[in-house]
Amino acid sequence: DATRLTNLRFADDILLTGRSLAQVSGMLHVVQLEANKCGLQLHPDKTKIFSSTGRNQGRPKSRHVPIGDMRIEVLPRDVSLKYLGRQILFGDYHLVELRHRVRAGWTKFMEHKQELTNKHYSLNDRLRLFDAVISPTVLYGSECWTLTQNMESFLKRTQRRMLRLILGQGRRRVQPERNDDASSGTDVQSNMSNKTTGDERLEEDDRDDLEPWVDWIKRVTHSVEASLQRLKIKNWVQQARKRKWKWAARLFCALPENRWPKIALKWDPQLHYDAPRPAARRRPARPATRWFDEFAKLLQNVSDPDTSWNEIMRKPEFWKMYEDQFTSNSASS
Repeated sequence: DATRLTNLRFADDILLTGRSLAQVSGMLHVVQLEANKCGLQLHPDKTKIFSSTGRNQGRPKSRHVPIGDMRIEVLPRDVSLKYLGRQILFGDYHLVELRHRVRAGWTKFMEHKQELTNKHYSLNDRLRLFDAVISPTVLYGSECWTLTQNMESFLKRTQRRMLRLILGQGRRRVQPERNDDASSGTDVQSNMSNKTTGDERLEEDDRDDLEPWVDWIKRVTHSVEASLQRLKIKNWVQQARKRKWKWAARLFCALPENRWPKIALKWDPQLHYDAPRPAARRRPARPATRWFDEFAKLLQNVSDPDTSWNEIMRKPEFWKMYEDQFTSNSASS
C-alpha cells in the first residue's frame, strides 16, 4: 500500500504523476533544474499537464501553469495526448486508444495501397503483406486492451473493409427478369433512355442491374475469410486476444513480484489510502469491464472452486492448455 508510482521514464519521454497540481508543478520544476545542469531544456510545447478532476472538483481556472520561465498548458479532461505511441485520456481510454490505432492502420494501409490492391501480385502475397504491416500497426499495445463486444465488432468491420479493398471484387451484374406482358420498347422510350444522364444511369444500375449490396458484402467477406483461413491468418480480435494471453502468461509465470507490471496488476484504483481507513469510492453505476475479468470468467468454467486462481495461473501448463479456447471466445460484455 505504501508503494506509489510517481514517474515513468523512457529515454527523454518522462511521465510524472502526482496527487495535486502543486505537487506536479514542483516535480516539473525539479526536472527543469536538473536538466539545465546537463545542458538540456524542457520543450514547452511538448510538456503538458493532465488533470483527472473537473472544474467543480478543484480544477484550476487558468489553463497554464508557470514553471520557471515557461508556461505549461493544463489540458481539459476530455482532450487526449499521445505518449509512447499510446493515446492517453481520462475517461473511455480503451475506446479512444482503439480508434487511434485504427486511424494509424488506415494511414499505413494507404501508404501501401498500391501494392495491396494491385492484382498483378497474387492475393496470397498481398494478404501476407497486410498481416505483416497493417495488423501490427493496429494491434500495437493490444495486450493491455479490455475489449467489449462493440469494440470487437468495430475491429472486425474495419479489417473486413480493408480486406474487401484488397480483394477488389465489384458487384456482379444481375440479368433482369424479362416481362413478356410488357412491350419490347418504342422509339420514344429508346430516345428517353438515351437522354438520361450518367448519374441517372448509375442509379438505375444500382437499382436493377447489380446484385444487392448485402449479398455483395456477404460474398466478398466470405471469399476473403476463406483466403485468410487457407493462409492460417487470424482476424484481429483473435490476434489481440492471443497477444493478451501471451502477455498474461509471462506476467504470472515469468516476471518477479517486484516488477511494476506485477505491482500494477494488484492495484485497485477504487481504493483511496489517504483516509485513516481505506474505503472504496466510485459512482453508483455498473462497474466497468476490467482487464482481468476475461481470465476470471474462464477460470470459473475450467477450475475447481476450492483452488486459488493465483495458484492455477502460476502453472505454465494452464496457459498452454487453454490458449485456443481463450483466443476463440468473444468479449463477455
